[in-house]
Amino acid sequence: MAVVLVDVPYAADLRSVFAPLSAAGEEVRSENPDVLQQTQIDGITDFGGTAMTVRTSTRVMAGRHEAVAAALRLAIKEAFDVHAMRTPRKGLVA
Repeated sequence: MAVVLVDVPYAADLRSVFAPLSAAGEEVRSENPDVLQQTQIDGITDFGGTAMTVRTSTRVMAGRHEAVAAALRLAIKEAFDVHAMRTPRKGLVA
């Protein structure tokens, strides 16, 4: 599994966060044969001082989780740029 954690501000509308996450997952899946299934949005996994953490998970070929996670982080960043989403100062984590 490729797991990517994304910190989002408390003020963010989660539905508008989930849409770009799903789009990023689909983009990576369409371009990367190591991705075996659609990216799942697992929901909020943590509440921090300035943000909540949303977890995504993607089933991938064995040993390819780090490479796919890196591709997902880039696609998520680009999707957030298109949707003008902001992440807290500490940004994306995985």
